[in-house]
Amino acid sequence: MSDDKNMYDCPLLLRSLWMGDCYDINAVLEQMVNKSILKSLESEIGKPIDLSQAAIICPDCSHYNFKE
Repeated sequence: MSDDKNMYDCPLLLRSLWMGDCYDINAVLEQMVNKSILKSLESEIGKPIDLSQAAIICPDCSHYNFKE
């Protein structure tokens, strides 16, 4: 998990983010998984993920996995 190629600069969280966590946020946005999957990440960063902001920011990110 510490390999740099697996880390993204996240415009939502304004920090480096592991690609798996990025995918999880995107999957929650797409209603593919329950928000509870983000609990570990939220605990790590010390605050809840703002999904309303994620819905605005993430689709424009180059790492967004669910572009149409």
